Amino acid sequence: MHLERNLRWAILICSFQILVHPSVSMSIDPILSTNVRNAMKKTIESKNDVSKSYEVCELWDIIPFEMLPNRARATAFALYAACLVRVGRDSKAIDMYDSCLALKNLLERNTLEDVIMGRASALQRRMSYKEAANQYLESSSSKGTLGAITCSLRLQNLEGAIEILDKRAHPNDIEITATASLLRILQCGSIEQNDMVDLKDASKTLPLFHWIYCTLKCPANVELFKFDIMDIASINQNSYDDPLLIHLDDKLSLHELLHEKKDSFWPVGFILPKEREKFIKYLTDNESMESWIMKSASGYGSHGNMIATGEEVLSLLEIPQMEPCLCQLLINPSLLLDQRKFSMRV
Repeated sequence: MHLERNLRWAILICSFQILVHPSVSMSIDPILSTNVRNAMKKTIESKNDVSKSYEVCELWDIIPFEMLPNRARATAFALYAACLVRVGRDSKAIDMYDSCLALKNLLERNTLEDVIMGRASALQRRMSYKEAANQYLESSSSKGTLGAITCSLRLQNLEGAIEILDKRAHPNDIEITATASLLRILQCGSIEQNDMVDLKDASKTLPLFHWIYCTLKCPANVELFKFDIMDIASINQNSYDDPLLIHLDDKLSLHELLHEKKDSFWPVGFILPKEREKFIKYLTDNESMESWIMKSASGYGSHGNMIATGEEVLSLLEIPQMEPCLCQLLINPSLLLDQRKFSMRV
């Protein structure tokens, strides 16, 4: 799968390079052509580097996409969206995917598939599960089916998830087969022998199903040591998580649950722009020179976060239709590792 996606990426880049090369498209301004090819080159170099991806996003930010030929524009939107996803700017990435899909007739089939899956994943990360499920269903792949099932279950819609499986057959996909068996168990409340056989087959290569199979077969003896630790960690990203955990996944909801509790460990924070006046009053009363960390509601892995001074936060509040975020007082002094912020999950 990764090899296939890398090949698609290479083809996309090569196609883009041809489309904007001065010798091929004389209608493009030479400076614009150079800027686009530079952004393209940096996009390749930053593929596995989040820090560099921030710089690449700044290059794409100033590209006048409307001046590109339609086919080059569609490809540029796809590349820009990929960079935005890397830095956690899913909202902006969705806008770029939308612009790309408006020109989908100009995209190669594999590129279109990646754009559809990219948009669906971004919507899922933003917890827009209904829209994400519909987007996943535009893909004919098994990954699209699993994505749609995941989102349905996150909406506590077990019947909807089963309906998706009934309509979309992937007989040779072991993960789909095992998922169907597990959904039947959840629906009926009983375990059939055929379902256990499917789960056992999947348990040989998929850590999640290994855990489920061992739990159903012998709850007191779950063995996970056969898999790499990162494989086991991936279990956290599965569709069978408790849907009610959405209240903890959403940073704004989590803040509202914790910040008013007596003797709370929770840092001082404000939901902006809703609590704009409270934030300004805090700054005035405390003459705060501290730094603040701004977190998007559904950010993950520090994506979508930024550190700002009080004045910088006030400037951001002037942006029309500012997207809601959590602004928390940065603990000082911060615990750093090699002069960098870090986090741990337990």
